[in-house]
Amino acid sequence: MYPLSLLSVAVCLYVAPAGLVVAAESPFPAFPALTEAGRLPEGVKWLDEEAWGDFNLRLTYKSKASAKPVVLVVFNRVDEANHYRLTVSRRASSLERVQAGLSLQVGRGAGLGSGRTGELLLKRRGQRLELFRDAHSVLVAYDGAFEEGGLGYASLAGPTQLSAVRLQPVQSLAFTDDFMRAEGEAGDWTVVSGRWETKSLLNPLRSANAFTYSGTAHNGPAIALAGEWFWDDYRLSAAAKTDGDKPIGLIAGWRSPQDYVLFEWTCRTGRDKGARRLVLVENGRARTLTESPGGFRLGQWYRLALTFRRGFLLATVDDMPVCASPIPPLPGGKVGLYTKNYKGTYYDDAAVDSAPAVTSNFGGEGELQALSGGAWRVEGGEWVCRRGDDGGGLCEAHPASPARALLGTSQWADYLVRARVAPGRGDKAGLLFCYQDEGDHLSLELQGGDAPTVALVKTAAGQATVLGSAPLPNAAGPPTSLSVDLNRGVVRAQANGHDLFEVFDAAAPSGRAGLFAEGASPSQFNDFAVEFPRRDVPPVFTLHETFEGEVSMANWAAAQSDWRPEKTKVGEQEVDLQWHRATFWGETEIQAEANLNKGSLGLVVSAAQPAPNSGYQLTADKASLVLLRQGQEVARSDLANQEGITAIRLRRGRNVLVASVEGEPRLTYTDAAPLSGTNVGWYATGNAAAVETVQVFNPNVATDMFRTAPVDWREAGGWWAVSRRWQCDPRWSFFSGLNAKGPAVLWYKRPLQGDQDVEFAAGVKMARQHGDYAAYGRDLNLV
Repeated sequence: MYPLSLLSVAVCLYVAPAGLVVAAESPFPAFPALTEAGRLPEGVKWLDEEAWGDFNLRLTYKSKASAKPVVLVVFNRVDEANHYRLTVSRRASSLERVQAGLSLQVGRGAGLGSGRTGELLLKRRGQRLELFRDAHSVLVAYDGAFEEGGLGYASLAGPTQLSAVRLQPVQSLAFTDDFMRAEGEAGDWTVVSGRWETKSLLNPLRSANAFTYSGTAHNGPAIALAGEWFWDDYRLSAAAKTDGDKPIGLIAGWRSPQDYVLFEWTCRTGRDKGARRLVLVENGRARTLTESPGGFRLGQWYRLALTFRRGFLLATVDDMPVCASPIPPLPGGKVGLYTKNYKGTYYDDAAVDSAPAVTSNFGGEGELQALSGGAWRVEGGEWVCRRGDDGGGLCEAHPASPARALLGTSQWADYLVRARVAPGRGDKAGLLFCYQDEGDHLSLELQGGDAPTVALVKTAAGQATVLGSAPLPNAAGPPTSLSVDLNRGVVRAQANGHDLFEVFDAAAPSGRAGLFAEGASPSQFNDFAVEFPRRDVPPVFTLHETFEGEVSMANWAAAQSDWRPEKTKVGEQEVDLQWHRATFWGETEIQAEANLNKGSLGLVVSAAQPAPNSGYQLTADKASLVLLRQGQEVARSDLANQEGITAIRLRRGRNVLVASVEGEPRLTYTDAAPLSGTNVGWYATGNAAAVETVQVFNPNVATDMFRTAPVDWREAGGWWAVSRRWQCDPRWSFFSGLNAKGPAVLWYKRPLQGDQDVEFAAGVKMARQHGDYAAYGRDLNLV
């Protein structure tokens, strides 16, 4: 394949309904011709439901061995002239888009084969349309012309019997289970093998974390399942510990006892260091895909996770990747818990979340579109994939004119896009994001040369504006790692791991992602990925519903315990300014619910000391929002017609501040010299807000109320578990340590860097067999 000028690219034009087609000669493989679509056959059976958004359509077929069956599926039917047609014969499958009465083939693959019976599964995920025959992917196409409409099916030849037709809408997954239920209740779990039961403590309503789900093996592994057959592209996580030395693990993609994937973890015993492995079970045969050394310790809690995506598996332990492997595309399936231990394995805090992502190392040889099955939309230039010098894949763009390669949809939002980029000498290349069209998008542009630079550029209505420009950091030579993180309107750009720019752009919160190149020489790209990170930063607070009602514990368990009031004069009025007792470094958000018809609200972040004029202060009343920096106004917005309770939020990024009302950004400010204070506070006049509605968020502050399994802690001495503190009152249970031959020691697993501030509430456990309190009391130490 040779570099080609844009002038040699085929140009196609059709005008509905006349169907005019003009095609210039091109050296590229010919596109499928547009043809007039015939009428749909009379025998189509239409479902009562319409196919809207993502869905699974499943049906079974049965025919005689001598028959030549042809199955037709029509979906997203707007009308007779606008829909998709999927036709499947023994030899091949074909997907056509019928638009304005004209038919265009958008995908082709394998057919039914020689079998008499089987199952067909049609999946739609965004623009990806995929057909499975008996759990094997046979056709993949990418198209987004129609997103909703009627659905029907028919047998065009045969005789062929179609049955068990089921349309299943598919949405984002959000499944959690803390196993808080009566012993003997299975909840959402189905036992496949072994013994599974809920375990609870005495007086669970007065215990920090009273419930677990216990599995015990018997004549083979113990397996318990949850979820549905159509679940896919997800991340399963669960806390786990065991007292036995046999393997434990997680299951994903379960379709039957003969077909699933397994993350299996073995124990560290003696000289055996144990292993973490990913296993694919197909037709009852288990095959290890990959493994890494390292085993679990008896009695220690861990957070296990298994990410199951189309063509990819990832296993993590305590959020650290331990195994990853490509896999064949699978239809999806249920999740499961797994153990081979006869002494029992305890699971807690199970969760399943959607985990969509797009990755490409540009493997293979040939055109980008052809290799990706049409996932990439090429606009200009020639994009060719080949093997790089290191043996990995790369994509090379030959930009006779501006070259763009895009994927995704215009609705993509809150994602992270990254790639390694090497522009031609003196040329420009980089990332595209929030891409709506050629005249409306954002780009992170790397300008090559002796002194390379990186620029963040916004194009609106065809006009380009540079939002930021800087020399390339750590410019050790190509390729350069570029990344952009989009989070609720805040755009953060990095190069070679260094932060470059942070801007807020409410006008372009969503759009496709991709690559671009400009100049005379080829530019190279590899390791491209689009991820949709989890943004679940929990509020920083010590409210513990189990203990807040007890007077003797309210000083650390109630919401009021987080705040210390100080009389402060705001304007001409004296108020109780509430300062949070924690230390907040860096990015911080504070939100309160207020009735601004009763009074005003003030929110303070990044204050150097407990004084509002030493930080950023947002004031809100029924007329306006005002943002002050060290007492000086820097931004203002009108605020009117706010009836009843209103959610007011102040968000401080690295150098961008955003004030929102009911989730809508109302004012922003970018600080060239951001403040570094660590105090957070709030106040209200006229009883406009209550402390129970105030929440603070900060990714640099971790709180552990021990409501969940202690997966963030490593036992290094003594015995640690939820147990009674007072022998005279068996109602109350806390997470506690008991020393035996030496001190009871607990280490925090996650690495900590820089300045640290640690706060904890602790009390001595009652042990009257050793005498009075003075006899058994011991020091409580922090290292």
